[in-house]
Amino acid sequence: MTGVFEFIEDYLIRDLKSMRSLKSQDGLGKCGYQMMISLCSACEILGSLEKNEFNQSGGNERFKFFLEKHLPEYVSSWEILYYFIRHRVAHDFITPPGIAIRLKNDRARHLGLIDDWFVVDAYVFMDDFISTYEQIKEQYNQESVYKKLLDDGYTLLIQFIKDRSNELSEKISQSNFKHLEYPAEEAVNNVNTAVPSGAAFEFDKSNFTRIPDDMLEKMNSAIKNTAASSASGSTIEDKDIKPLK
Repeated sequence: MTGVFEFIEDYLIRDLKSMRSLKSQDGLGKCGYQMMISLCSACEILGSLEKNEFNQSGGNERFKFFLEKHLPEYVSSWEILYYFIRHRVAHDFITPPGIAIRLKNDRARHLGLIDDWFVVDAYVFMDDFISTYEQIKEQYNQESVYKKLLDDGYTLLIQFIKDRSNELSEKISQSNFKHLEYPAEEAVNNVNTAVPSGAAFEFDKSNFTRIPDDMLEKMNSAIKNTAASSASGSTIEDKDIKPLK
């Protein structure tokens, strides 16, 4: 089950903290909408784990289930959060007029109305989610029945992801995408490069790895070959080469 916790912490929570640290002179560009869709999706996947239910429908019920169990103060707003924020950001990039996403950590002006605008503070939502998430981890480590519940849900999650991966592989096999060269060493190890999806997700199934082993070998080989053929005077030295793992 540690794979799910690592996944949430390494991808979701780190992304949320990065978005929260953004500065802006005019209030734009601070990723409030992206924070909201990430938080709603996180609630849905944890609800799916606790309900032991993963499929392509019924996400709304699993989202509501999570709020009912862990964030009851959000339940009265669940339809606005799910349909008018989560869905609309996914399809329209922004919420419809009538919703104000605030980034003030102002709990007194959260999940309520200012005039006829529904107000939600993304920073408060983030803090509430992380607090709840930590409680879930603690309960998992202390209660055997709850641990089994989440472990069973995790097994279903693995199968769900495997099925989606098989669908993707089939789609790719039918495509005519161009073949790309393996990246140079400086691109592979650049900290500004996004981590591949699943790279920090340690699955319990043997057919999942951080990155397929054969691809790792090819990329590491490309890294070494790049260093070996560097131009004279290159500042890249052997000690700077960091094979992927």
